[in-house]
Amino acid sequence: MENQKPKLEFENQKTYKVELLFDTPKTGKNAKGNDWYLYGVKHEGVEKNFFANDYKLHNILKEYGKGTIIEITDVYNGDN
Repeated sequence: MENQKPKLEFENQKTYKVELLFDTPKTGKNAKGNDWYLYGVKHEGVEKNFFANDYKLHNILKEYGKGTIIEITDVYNGDN
């Protein structure tokens, strides 16, 4: 079985400095037919994955490629 990378869990109002590991994310559709985008990143020296389920985040990230270092801040303000 293939080794899975740990998931990068975002916390509200926290900023994460990550390096993109690929030029494009892995993509697919879930059971409901919604698109998903899986990004591989290096965070604090560890390779991790996260889903960019927010299209706004995906639309920003898709402009960058492998080796780009960016900061992501979780600013979710919803009810859930």
